[in-house]
Amino acid sequence: MRVYGYMRFSYAGRSDARASRNKETFEEVAAELYEPRRMERRFFLFENLCLPSLKTQTNQDFKLMILASDVMPDIYKKRLAEVTADLPQIEVLYSSAEHVTYAFNPHVEKMLEGVDVPTAHFRLDDDDAMSCNMVARIEASLALSGMVRVVSFPNGLYLTHQDGNSYLLREHFPFVAIGFALLNPPGLIQNPYQCGHTIVQRNYTTFSDPTPASFIHSAHESSDTRSAQGRKFAKMLSGQPGHNTLRYRKLLAASLKAEFPGCTIDSLKDLIKQASEI
Repeated sequence: MRVYGYMRFSYAGRSDARASRNKETFEEVAAELYEPRRMERRFFLFENLCLPSLKTQTNQDFKLMILASDVMPDIYKKRLAEVTADLPQIEVLYSSAEHVTYAFNPHVEKMLEGVDVPTAHFRLDDDDAMSCNMVARIEASLALSGMVRVVSFPNGLYLTHQDGNSYLLREHFPFVAIGFALLNPPGLIQNPYQCGHTIVQRNYTTFSDPTPASFIHSAHESSDTRSAQGRKFAKMLSGQPGHNTLRYRKLLAASLKAEFPGCTIDSLKDLIKQASEI
């Protein structure tokens, strides 16, 4: 296996998540993360947006590690186990480590003992989705290893519910966290949380493929970046004045058909509306 994915699921340790940066104590972080309404919304999007995108991958030869904190309430641990039970690629890790890297890297180092080929490492948030072709594209990008350290797929779709209306917009986000992967040479243990994804081009040789719609990025009240979402949405909407035209909808529909089997414009808009009502 050469493709490895990383996900935090309400992990209370330090990472680039807003809650872990802005709270003084571990207890304060945990209290925010495990607030019941927030957890219901996260599970709803995880089960209805994220997991389906993993199940439909055209290349199923990958491993996804989901990191949660050992202090997560048992009711959520049980639910997480139940909803991921039919995906053999998923391994749920519970950790008391104070930082995401201290939790992931020792585990990955053991997995990669004796592996003498380059490996690819991507990250995914529990409320987003990736194209059904993403694992295949990431694995194919390993042919660039030795010349390139980071591959990026910066084009996708932005799903949000604002002021009583649901929107599905085209998004271009260079080195977006959902759409990039590290190509690690044999022996190097480095996870995607160890580099600022928006500035990786400053430190690494990169390759970008803007051709496909590689992700669906959901924005909602429980988003880690919710404080900035209003400004981002306003800017995106003003930059896409034709988002209600038939031509625009046809382009969206074509992207969904090619990259997100089972998803339609209306089903996604209804999904984010339901999430907003939780």
